[in-house]
Amino acid sequence: MISLRLRAIRRELDLTQQELSERIGVSRAYIADVEAGRKEPSRNFIVKLTDQVHISGDWLLSGSGEMFLEGTKGTVRDRLVRMLATTERDVAGWLNGLGVTNRSSAALEVNGGIWNQAFLNRVSRLEGVRGEWLLHGDGSPFPGGRMRGDEEAVQRLRELLSLEEHGWHLYLVTDRELFCVVLIAPAWNEQPNGQTDEYTLMEVIGGAVGRRTLSAVRSLLGTLAIYVLVVTPENLRRLVNGWLGVREFMGSGRITGIIDGAIRIERETQVGEYIPEPLAQIDAVLLESACKSAGAEQRAARILYWLATWLPNAGHEERIFLEGLLRRNFPEFGEQSWETGG
Repeated sequence: MISLRLRAIRRELDLTQQELSERIGVSRAYIADVEAGRKEPSRNFIVKLTDQVHISGDWLLSGSGEMFLEGTKGTVRDRLVRMLATTERDVAGWLNGLGVTNRSSAALEVNGGIWNQAFLNRVSRLEGVRGEWLLHGDGSPFPGGRMRGDEEAVQRLRELLSLEEHGWHLYLVTDRELFCVVLIAPAWNEQPNGQTDEYTLMEVIGGAVGRRTLSAVRSLLGTLAIYVLVVTPENLRRLVNGWLGVREFMGSGRITGIIDGAIRIERETQVGEYIPEPLAQIDAVLLESACKSAGAEQRAARILYWLATWLPNAGHEERIFLEGLLRRNFPEFGEQSWETGG
């Protein structure tokens, strides 16, 4: 319902009806009427929400997509509120925990003017948040980890594991169709005043990951603590795209992280119990996409490459997929079938 989504916007931005009305230039009574369901939001109201607090009109009207539009989203304080809200923390308490004075906290509430590079670096480490997003709203809040292919994913995994000072734990995060790899390690950083900050490093490897990435993870069994974690498709997407950070993943304070559902795996066969392999997941998507934009010769070359990669170990589902792909791209393939020996 629109009324509930408007309330959710105010909660996300930590604004009263009066504060939101002043921010976007409408009356408090009008906001109250929309939230109570007495009025439908006007086109002008939606435009003001979009312009002033960067709310998606589609999300407000239908609940589809992201609440906030891409790009700059309000002030530094708005973004801090959003970042902290996932673990039910408030800005003032968070700043006090970092040793920020009440006067500086008040300055932040007004215009975000207290930030210097040292403080920004500290916040980025502790929260795993991107400085560009925190200061300007550019991109996603967290780094994410979208790879362009298996080769890049495996190379990134090797690079991270070569950093021996980190005691990595590895998580295969899956929605039982797609997956990503998450590396977690404890870390420490000493401040100039002698205080030591404890935080958690999180690296995500996702996107176009497939069999080689999964094989690389399997090869680490026995040398690394490896877990499998089943999540919703939405949380998997948020994790890979940089909209789910380390605090929400690990949990913070009273809030339980999604990591609490992880199960440690000790043998290779356990991987297949949670992550299906028949179509090498993203490989299939990439191949389909490549064929749409390629000429006949390029399509043939790409399909032959994947045939050579898949066919030796192809199961029934793989064969069905490949037959469909050939038929769509080469009508002369006709009704031949590997299943019937054609």
